[in-house]
Amino acid sequence: MITYVPFLKFKGGEVNAIGSMDPAALAHIAPFFDMPKKKDLTAAEFKETVKRMAGAITRHMGGLTELYFDNYDISDNLLIGAEQNYAYLLRKLGNNPIIPVLGIDRTKARIDAVAKLKDDGVIKSAWVALRITEDDFESYAAVQDELDEVGPVLTRFNAVDLVFDLRIFKGNPEKTGKAIVAFSEKFCAEYDVRRVIVTGSSIPASISDVLKVKSECSIDRAELAVFDRVRSKHAHATLVFGDYTVISPDYSDVDLPPEIMQNVTTSKFIYTLKGRHFFIRGERVRGNYEQYFELAKRLCAKAFYRGPAFSWGDNYLNEKSQGLGSNCGPSTVVKPTVNAHIAYMISVLPF
Repeated sequence: MITYVPFLKFKGGEVNAIGSMDPAALAHIAPFFDMPKKKDLTAAEFKETVKRMAGAITRHMGGLTELYFDNYDISDNLLIGAEQNYAYLLRKLGNNPIIPVLGIDRTKARIDAVAKLKDDGVIKSAWVALRITEDDFESYAAVQDELDEVGPVLTRFNAVDLVFDLRIFKGNPEKTGKAIVAFSEKFCAEYDVRRVIVTGSSIPASISDVLKVKSECSIDRAELAVFDRVRSKHAHATLVFGDYTVISPDYSDVDLPPEIMQNVTTSKFIYTLKGRHFFIRGERVRGNYEQYFELAKRLCAKAFYRGPAFSWGDNYLNEKSQGLGSNCGPSTVVKPTVNAHIAYMISVLPF
Protein backbone atom coordinates (compact mmCIF):
# COMPACT_ATOMS: atom_id res chain seq x y z
CA MET A 1 0.00 0.00 0.00
CA ILE A 2 1.30 3.45 -0.92
CA THR A 3 1.65 5.54 2.25
CA TYR A 4 4.12 8.19 1.14
CA VAL A 5 4.92 10.22 -1.98
CA PRO A 6 8.38 11.83 -1.99
CA PHE A 7 8.65 14.73 -4.46
CA LEU A 8 12.05 14.78 -6.13
CA LYS A 9 13.98 16.39 -8.94
CA PHE A 10 15.11 13.75 -11.42
CA LYS A 11 18.79 14.31 -10.66
CA GLY A 12 21.56 11.89 -9.78
CA GLY A 13 21.52 12.15 -5.99
CA GLU A 14 17.76 11.96 -5.65
CA VAL A 15 17.39 9.16 -8.19
CA ASN A 16 20.17 7.16 -6.51
CA ALA A 17 18.49 7.68 -3.14
CA ILE A 18 15.53 5.70 -4.44
CA GLY A 19 17.84 3.06 -5.88
CA SER A 20 19.50 2.58 -2.49
CA MET A 21 16.23 2.02 -0.62
CA ASP A 22 15.51 -1.33 0.98
CA PRO A 23 13.42 -3.27 -1.59
CA ALA A 24 10.61 -3.79 0.93
CA ALA A 25 10.34 -0.03 1.37
CA LEU A 26 9.63 0.55 -2.32
CA ALA A 27 6.20 -1.04 -1.94
CA HIS A 28 5.15 1.90 0.26
CA ILE A 29 6.26 4.81 -1.93
CA ALA A 30 5.30 6.34 -5.26
CA PRO A 31 7.98 8.92 -6.09
CA PHE A 32 6.83 12.08 -7.84
CA PHE A 33 9.60 13.28 -10.15
CA ASP A 34 9.98 16.70 -11.72
CA MET A 35 12.26 17.12 -14.69
CA PRO A 36 15.09 19.44 -13.59
CA LYS A 37 14.94 23.06 -14.65
CA LYS A 38 17.68 24.21 -17.03
CA LYS A 39 18.26 27.69 -18.34
CA ASP A 40 17.78 28.07 -22.11
CA LEU A 41 16.97 24.38 -22.52
CA THR A 42 17.08 23.27 -26.17
CA ALA A 43 15.20 20.45 -27.88
CA ALA A 44 18.45 18.51 -28.34
CA GLU A 45 19.29 18.83 -24.63
CA PHE A 46 15.77 17.77 -23.70
CA LYS A 47 16.03 14.64 -25.85
CA GLU A 48 19.39 13.71 -24.36
CA THR A 49 18.07 14.25 -20.82
CA VAL A 50 15.05 12.02 -21.46
CA LYS A 51 17.36 9.33 -22.83
CA ARG A 52 19.44 9.42 -19.65
CA MET A 53 16.31 9.37 -17.50
CA ALA A 54 15.00 6.27 -19.26
CA GLY A 55 18.26 4.46 -18.46
CA ALA A 56 18.22 5.63 -14.84
CA ILE A 57 14.68 4.38 -14.28
CA THR A 58 15.67 0.97 -15.62
CA ARG A 59 18.79 0.80 -13.41
CA HIS A 60 17.42 2.20 -10.16
CA MET A 61 13.65 1.79 -10.03
CA GLY A 62 12.77 -1.70 -11.10
CA GLY A 63 11.13 -2.33 -7.73
CA LEU A 64 8.58 0.48 -8.03
CA THR A 65 4.99 -0.30 -8.93
CA GLU A 66 4.22 3.31 -9.89
CA LEU A 67 5.83 6.73 -10.14
CA TYR A 68 4.66 10.16 -11.21
CA PHE A 69 6.53 12.25 -13.74
CA ASP A 70 5.99 15.95 -14.45
CA ASN A 71 7.74 18.71 -16.38
CA TYR A 72 6.54 21.46 -14.04
CA ASP A 73 9.64 23.65 -14.57
CA ILE A 74 9.83 23.16 -18.36
CA SER A 75 7.98 25.50 -20.71
CA ASP A 76 5.02 23.87 -22.43
CA ASN A 77 6.03 25.79 -25.54
CA LEU A 78 9.23 23.78 -26.05
CA LEU A 79 8.75 21.48 -29.03
CA ILE A 80 10.75 18.36 -29.82
CA GLY A 81 10.50 18.46 -33.57
CA ALA A 82 6.78 19.06 -33.97
CA GLU A 83 5.88 17.22 -30.76
CA GLN A 84 4.91 18.81 -27.46
CA ASN A 85 7.79 18.09 -25.03
CA TYR A 86 5.70 16.34 -22.34
CA ALA A 87 4.22 14.06 -25.00
CA TYR A 88 7.74 13.21 -26.14
CA LEU A 89 8.78 12.47 -22.55
CA LEU A 90 5.80 10.18 -21.87
CA ARG A 91 6.26 8.35 -25.17
CA LYS A 92 9.95 7.67 -24.50
CA LEU A 93 9.30 6.54 -20.92
CA GLY A 94 6.16 4.60 -21.80
CA ASN A 95 7.54 1.19 -20.82
CA ASN A 96 7.68 2.26 -17.17
CA PRO A 97 4.81 2.43 -14.63
CA ILE A 98 4.49 6.21 -15.01
CA ILE A 99 1.40 8.14 -13.98
CA PRO A 100 1.01 11.26 -16.15
CA VAL A 101 0.45 14.63 -14.49
CA LEU A 102 -1.96 17.34 -15.56
CA GLY A 103 -2.56 20.80 -14.14
CA ILE A 104 -5.12 23.52 -14.59
CA ASP A 105 -2.37 26.03 -15.40
CA ARG A 106 -0.91 24.07 -18.34
CA THR A 107 -1.41 24.85 -22.01
CA LYS A 108 -4.18 23.30 -24.08
CA ALA A 109 -1.53 21.72 -26.32
CA ARG A 110 -0.12 19.81 -23.35
CA ILE A 111 -3.57 18.71 -22.18
CA ASP A 112 -4.50 17.56 -25.68
CA ALA A 113 -1.19 15.70 -26.03
CA VAL A 114 -1.92 13.62 -22.93
CA ALA A 115 -5.42 12.86 -24.21
CA LYS A 116 -4.08 11.63 -27.54
CA LEU A 117 -1.40 9.46 -25.96
CA LYS A 118 -4.03 7.85 -23.77
CA ASP A 119 -6.37 7.29 -26.71
CA ASP A 120 -3.51 5.77 -28.74
CA GLY A 121 -2.57 3.39 -25.93
CA VAL A 122 0.88 4.93 -25.39
CA ILE A 123 -0.06 5.84 -21.81
CA LYS A 124 -0.76 2.53 -20.10
CA SER A 125 -1.51 3.91 -16.64
CA ALA A 126 -5.08 3.57 -15.40
CA TRP A 127 -4.48 6.64 -13.24
CA VAL A 128 -3.77 10.29 -13.90
CA ALA A 129 -2.63 12.98 -11.45
CA LEU A 130 -3.99 16.51 -11.26
CA ARG A 131 -1.52 18.87 -9.57
CA ILE A 132 -3.03 21.94 -7.91
CA THR A 133 -0.90 24.70 -6.36
CA GLU A 134 -1.91 26.96 -3.50
CA ASP A 135 -3.11 29.88 -5.63
CA ASP A 136 -5.49 27.53 -7.45
CA PHE A 137 -7.16 25.68 -4.59
CA GLU A 138 -8.23 28.73 -2.61
CA SER A 139 -11.54 28.72 -4.51
CA TYR A 140 -13.11 25.86 -6.46
CA ALA A 141 -15.48 28.20 -8.27
CA ALA A 142 -12.61 30.43 -9.40
CA VAL A 143 -10.98 27.60 -11.35
CA GLN A 144 -14.13 25.85 -12.54
CA ASP A 145 -13.53 26.85 -16.17
CA GLU A 146 -10.00 25.42 -16.08
CA LEU A 147 -11.26 22.21 -14.47
CA ASP A 148 -13.91 21.88 -17.17
CA GLU A 149 -11.18 22.13 -19.80
CA VAL A 150 -9.06 19.37 -18.32
CA GLY A 151 -12.04 17.26 -17.18
CA PRO A 152 -12.55 15.31 -20.44
CA VAL A 153 -8.95 14.09 -20.22
CA LEU A 154 -9.30 13.07 -16.57
CA THR A 155 -12.33 10.91 -17.37
CA ARG A 156 -10.30 8.90 -19.91
CA PHE A 157 -8.62 7.27 -16.89
CA ASN A 158 -10.10 4.99 -14.24
CA ALA A 159 -9.52 7.57 -11.51
CA VAL A 160 -7.60 10.70 -10.56
CA ASP A 161 -4.87 11.21 -7.98
CA LEU A 162 -5.52 14.76 -6.74
CA VAL A 163 -2.31 16.51 -5.65
CA PHE A 164 -2.32 19.64 -3.47
CA ASP A 165 1.16 21.14 -3.81
CA LEU A 166 2.08 23.74 -1.18
CA ARG A 167 5.62 24.18 -2.53
CA ILE A 168 7.42 26.14 0.26
CA PHE A 169 4.68 26.76 2.80
CA LYS A 170 4.69 29.92 4.91
CA GLY A 171 0.98 30.48 5.43
CA ASN A 172 -1.65 29.67 8.04
CA PRO A 173 -2.02 25.87 8.44
CA GLU A 174 -5.61 26.11 9.71
CA LYS A 175 -6.80 28.31 6.84
CA THR A 176 -4.93 26.30 4.20
CA GLY A 177 -6.14 22.99 5.61
CA LYS A 178 -9.76 24.15 5.40
CA ALA A 179 -9.26 25.30 1.81
CA ILE A 180 -7.81 21.92 0.81
CA VAL A 181 -10.65 19.98 2.41
CA ALA A 182 -13.31 22.19 0.80
CA PHE A 183 -11.71 21.88 -2.65
CA SER A 184 -11.17 18.15 -2.25
CA GLU A 185 -14.78 17.51 -1.24
CA LYS A 186 -16.12 19.31 -4.32
CA PHE A 187 -13.64 17.70 -6.69
CA CYS A 188 -14.20 14.19 -5.32
CA ALA A 189 -17.97 14.65 -5.70
CA GLU A 190 -17.45 15.37 -9.41
CA TYR A 191 -14.67 12.92 -10.34
CA ASP A 192 -13.58 9.41 -9.41
CA VAL A 193 -10.58 9.89 -7.13
CA ARG A 194 -8.19 7.14 -6.05
CA ARG A 195 -6.13 9.16 -3.58
CA VAL A 196 -5.59 12.74 -2.44
CA ILE A 197 -1.97 13.78 -1.87
CA VAL A 198 -0.94 16.80 0.20
CA THR A 199 2.69 17.83 -0.23
CA GLY A 200 4.97 20.73 0.59
CA SER A 201 8.19 21.84 2.21
CA SER A 202 9.56 24.20 4.85
CA ILE A 203 13.05 24.36 3.35
CA PRO A 204 13.90 27.55 1.42
CA ALA A 205 16.04 27.52 -1.70
CA SER A 206 19.00 29.08 0.14
CA ILE A 207 20.28 27.61 3.40
CA SER A 208 21.41 31.10 4.42
CA ASP A 209 17.73 31.86 5.04
CA VAL A 210 17.78 29.24 7.80
CA LEU A 211 21.13 29.59 9.59
CA LYS A 212 24.56 31.17 9.47
CA VAL A 213 27.80 29.38 8.64
CA LYS A 214 29.37 27.23 11.37
CA SER A 215 26.08 26.80 13.24
CA GLU A 216 23.18 24.39 13.70
CA CYS A 217 19.44 24.68 14.32
CA SER A 218 16.08 22.96 13.92
CA ILE A 219 12.94 24.24 12.22
CA ASP A 220 9.33 23.10 12.41
CA ARG A 221 7.90 21.38 9.35
CA ALA A 222 4.92 23.55 8.44
CA GLU A 223 3.75 21.10 5.77
CA LEU A 224 3.08 18.57 8.53
CA ALA A 225 0.88 21.07 10.33
CA VAL A 226 -1.21 21.54 7.19
CA PHE A 227 -1.54 17.80 6.63
CA ASP A 228 -2.63 17.33 10.24
CA ARG A 229 -5.44 19.86 9.76
CA VAL A 230 -6.55 18.18 6.53
CA ARG A 231 -6.43 14.67 7.99
CA SER A 232 -8.76 15.56 10.85
CA LYS A 233 -11.55 16.55 8.43
CA HIS A 234 -10.85 14.50 5.29
CA ALA A 235 -13.06 11.42 5.55
CA HIS A 236 -14.39 11.33 1.97
CA ALA A 237 -11.28 9.97 0.18
CA THR A 238 -7.96 8.22 0.82
CA LEU A 239 -5.39 10.75 2.01
CA VAL A 240 -1.63 10.32 1.44
CA PHE A 241 1.23 12.46 2.71
CA GLY A 242 3.95 13.83 0.45
CA ASP A 243 6.92 16.15 0.88
CA TYR A 244 10.02 17.40 -0.91
CA THR A 245 12.33 15.36 1.38
CA VAL A 246 15.36 17.50 2.34
CA ILE A 247 15.64 19.37 -0.98
CA SER A 248 13.83 22.67 -1.40
CA PRO A 249 11.27 22.64 -4.26
CA ASP A 250 12.70 26.00 -5.33
CA TYR A 251 16.31 24.83 -5.36
CA SER A 252 18.10 24.98 -8.70
CA ASP A 253 21.76 24.77 -9.59
CA VAL A 254 23.29 28.23 -9.78
CA ASP A 255 24.49 29.03 -13.29
CA LEU A 256 28.13 29.46 -12.27
CA PRO A 257 31.38 27.71 -13.26
CA PRO A 258 32.38 24.87 -10.88
CA GLU A 259 35.42 26.75 -9.56
CA ILE A 260 33.21 29.69 -8.52
CA MET A 261 30.53 27.37 -7.08
CA GLN A 262 33.14 25.95 -4.70
CA ASN A 263 33.76 29.45 -3.37
CA VAL A 264 30.10 30.21 -2.64
CA THR A 265 28.81 26.78 -1.55
CA THR A 266 29.02 25.77 2.11
CA SER A 267 28.88 22.28 3.59
CA LYS A 268 25.70 21.12 5.28
CA PHE A 269 23.58 18.17 6.37
CA ILE A 270 19.79 18.17 6.82
CA TYR A 271 18.38 15.41 9.00
CA THR A 272 14.70 14.76 9.64
CA LEU A 273 13.29 14.09 13.09
CA LYS A 274 9.81 14.14 14.57
CA GLY A 275 8.02 17.22 13.28
CA ARG A 276 11.26 19.04 12.48
CA HIS A 277 14.32 19.30 10.26
CA PHE A 278 17.77 19.57 11.84
CA PHE A 279 20.30 21.71 9.95
CA ILE A 280 24.04 21.70 10.54
CA ARG A 281 26.22 23.96 8.41
CA GLY A 282 29.96 24.37 8.01
CA GLU A 283 32.10 26.72 5.98
CA ARG A 284 32.67 27.18 2.26
CA VAL A 285 33.53 23.88 0.59
CA ARG A 286 36.57 24.85 -1.50
CA GLY A 287 39.75 23.31 -0.10
CA ASN A 288 38.04 21.96 3.01
CA TYR A 289 36.05 18.85 2.10
CA GLU A 290 37.06 17.04 5.30
CA GLN A 291 34.78 19.35 7.29
CA TYR A 292 31.91 17.01 6.35
CA PHE A 293 33.46 14.40 8.64
CA GLU A 294 33.23 16.78 11.59
CA LEU A 295 29.65 17.78 10.73
CA ALA A 296 28.65 14.10 10.50
CA LYS A 297 30.37 13.42 13.85
CA ARG A 298 28.37 16.16 15.52
CA LEU A 299 25.12 15.01 13.89
CA CYS A 300 25.58 11.36 14.84
CA ALA A 301 26.28 12.35 18.45
CA LYS A 302 22.76 13.81 18.74
CA ALA A 303 20.16 11.88 20.72
CA PHE A 304 17.78 11.90 17.75
CA TYR A 305 20.23 10.17 15.37
CA ARG A 306 18.66 6.80 14.58
CA GLY A 307 21.82 4.72 14.21
CA PRO A 308 23.63 3.10 11.26
CA ALA A 309 21.22 0.17 10.96
CA PHE A 310 18.19 2.37 10.30
CA SER A 311 18.88 3.08 6.63
CA TRP A 312 21.57 3.20 3.99
CA GLY A 313 21.74 6.96 4.48
CA ASP A 314 22.09 6.68 8.26
CA ASN A 315 24.92 4.20 7.80
CA TYR A 316 26.65 6.63 5.43
CA LEU A 317 26.46 9.38 8.05
CA ASN A 318 27.89 7.03 10.66
CA GLU A 319 30.82 6.10 8.42
CA LYS A 320 31.61 9.76 7.76
CA SER A 321 31.39 10.52 11.47
CA GLN A 322 34.26 8.08 11.89
CA GLY A 323 36.26 9.60 9.04
CA LEU A 324 35.79 6.55 6.84
CA GLY A 325 35.83 6.54 3.07
CA SER A 326 36.33 9.38 0.64
CA ASN A 327 35.58 13.03 1.29
CA CYS A 328 32.03 14.28 0.85
CA GLY A 329 30.83 17.13 -1.33
CA PRO A 330 27.62 19.10 -1.90
CA SER A 331 26.38 16.62 -4.50
CA THR A 332 27.49 13.41 -2.79
CA VAL A 333 25.52 14.06 0.42
CA VAL A 334 22.19 14.36 -1.43
CA LYS A 335 21.78 10.61 -1.88
CA PRO A 336 22.31 9.63 1.80
CA THR A 337 20.29 12.49 3.30
CA VAL A 338 17.33 11.93 0.96
CA ASN A 339 17.55 8.18 1.56
CA ALA A 340 17.59 8.67 5.35
CA HIS A 341 14.60 11.02 5.14
CA ILE A 342 12.50 8.64 3.03
CA ALA A 343 13.32 5.71 5.30
CA TYR A 344 12.24 7.75 8.32
CA MET A 345 8.99 8.91 6.73
CA ILE A 346 8.06 5.35 5.73
CA SER A 347 8.59 4.30 9.36
CA VAL A 348 6.12 6.86 10.74
CA LEU A 349 3.47 6.80 7.98
CA PRO A 350 0.58 6.48 7.87
CA PHE A 351 0.38 8.75 10.89
